[in-house]
Order: sequence, then C-alpha cells, then structure tokens
Amino acid sequence: MLLAVVVLSYRQVVFAYPSGGGSYEVANRNLGPSAGLTVAAALLVDYVMTVAVSVAAGVGRDAVRSSFHVRRVVSADPAVGSSTRPPPHRLRKR
Repeated sequence: MLLAVVVLSYRQVVFAYPSGGGSYEVANRNLGPSAGLTVAAALLVDYVMTVAVSVAAGVGRDAVRSSFHVRRVVSADPAVGSSTRPPPHRLRKR
C-alpha cells in the first residue's frame, strides 16, 4: 500500500514537472520560498549524513577486521600463492 502511494506521488510529480524539477523546485513552486529553503536544507543534511554514515561504516569495518589476526599471503604474482600442490604439513611421508 505504501509503495503504491509513493509510486503514484512520483508519477504526479513527473507529469507536473516533465523537465526534471526535484524536491526543491516542487516545494518552492507549490509551497513558497520558505518551504523550498527548508527542503534544500534537509537535502543538504541528508547528503552530509549519507557520507558520514558511509565513512563511519567503512572505518568500523576496518577496525573490526584488524582486530582479528589473520595471516595473508601477499604476492605481486597471483600464480605464486595459488599452487595446486598441498602445503608441506599436509603431505604424507611414504
């Protein structure tokens, strides 16, 4: 139900502003300059918060990952670390 309301709302905005528009233009033309500035400020806060949350999530992920001591084989040649031969401790003595 909520999705249908959102889709219908967007359809109305697209038909009313076929050249684009956006939240600022729609609010500015329909509700006045004060509402347009409020929408612009809300969009600015939204953009800043999106970046802040993304950066915080990336920093948190790296902090959690670095707390585990995992040994990684790092080599410039991808074929060096990807041998089909089993590691020496897995070989049986015959």
